[in-house]
Amino acid sequence: MRVLVGIVLTAIIIISAAADSLGQGLSAREGGAVPNSDSILRSMEQRLQHYRSKSRLSDSEKVAYSTICNDLAILHRQNDRLAIAEQFYETAYHIRKALVEKSDRYLPLWADILNNYGLYFIDIDDCDLAIYYLSKALEIRLADSTSSPDILADNYDNLAYALYKHKQPTEAATNYEKARSIRRNLISTSNTPEHYIADYISTMQNLAALYKQNNHAIDALAAMIELRETLSQLHTNSPSEYLHEIANAEHNTALLYGMLKQKAQAADAMNLAIKDYNILALQDRDRYLPEVATALNQAAIYYSDLGDYANAEKYYKKALDINTSLYADHIIDPYDVAGNLNNLGRLYYDQSKMEEAKSCYVKARKIFDDTDPADIKAVLTKAMTYINIVMYYIYEKNSGIVSDEYKNCGKYLRDTIESLRPFLYNVSASYYHDYAHKLLDTLTN
Repeated sequence: MRVLVGIVLTAIIIISAAADSLGQGLSAREGGAVPNSDSILRSMEQRLQHYRSKSRLSDSEKVAYSTICNDLAILHRQNDRLAIAEQFYETAYHIRKALVEKSDRYLPLWADILNNYGLYFIDIDDCDLAIYYLSKALEIRLADSTSSPDILADNYDNLAYALYKHKQPTEAATNYEKARSIRRNLISTSNTPEHYIADYISTMQNLAALYKQNNHAIDALAAMIELRETLSQLHTNSPSEYLHEIANAEHNTALLYGMLKQKAQAADAMNLAIKDYNILALQDRDRYLPEVATALNQAAIYYSDLGDYANAEKYYKKALDINTSLYADHIIDPYDVAGNLNNLGRLYYDQSKMEEAKSCYVKARKIFDDTDPADIKAVLTKAMTYINIVMYYIYEKNSGIVSDEYKNCGKYLRDTIESLRPFLYNVSASYYHDYAHKLLDTLTN
């Protein structure tokens, strides 16, 4: 009977940004769409000088002047020129404040600048002012029966994001839910739902991410299922549209089922994503085939957890074949291949297929002959590989076999500990660092 020393580490699954929107930070919605080009910037600055050169401006000219200032502020904010953006926002703010004091008919313009200025304060991490400005904008828009629903939804989204950054998740969720309701109604009642779908997707992803981050996986799952069903209905009417978005929603649905320990449902949802990513890969191999490999890897983990080792092995091997091909074509980096090999090795280890496990770990180790010490993904995957191979040689020793490689285990672990020191802020790096220390103590005691 073999003696196990702790656990063997499973690869860190690196989900692409497109698929795992739930793993990313939340985001605010832009307060205006301004084309970004040097010629447009020059044109706007010329118009700005025109109004600045006049000694007196009519109210209509003040509106036009404030609009140029607002648009320039948005443009500079989009390009991270925040100090310049603030100057233009401040000018537009004071012009429109004076106009509102003369007549309520300027309230919609006042709400616009309050919203956009609020986004600036989010950027500079002054969430108190951001919440104040965005709340005032929303208050004005709710009182105005002519406010368009999509603008209201944008305002709810932005306020939700400010509240999220201010560590008020319950209030943030309430505002995202209000945006969700408005956008869902726009899609269901409009003759042109495609005009609203991108914003709806953004709101739903932010809402699900917020719920996930606050351990409300059931609520996050409900949001993702709703998104997937809505997109599927639209896809039925427009077969050439929304397939990537559906695949991403299926992928995230699977991840959330996994969080809830519902591994069979997670595997089923991931298989739907794999099917759709495969269809997309026929159209654009380089873009979508990495998504197929990632989803295959994750599905294999679910099958392994279910004890369905045959399917787990099949899926890991498919992912490995894809990633090996993509790496050969310089589309992915080698660490995705190493992660595959570690996952497959872990599967063999769990089944006591020790020679097969060793073969995978040795192949993974060969990938790390030249590792960038500043690349956290490379360092983490290398750490996982070295820990796994040390675990194998400890198993061999406990079985009465002491190979020459066992003598190198201490060096592997010390090198691993040292490589992880700059990244201890990362949860995985900290875990690997501590685990390597424990293994080193086992070797030396």
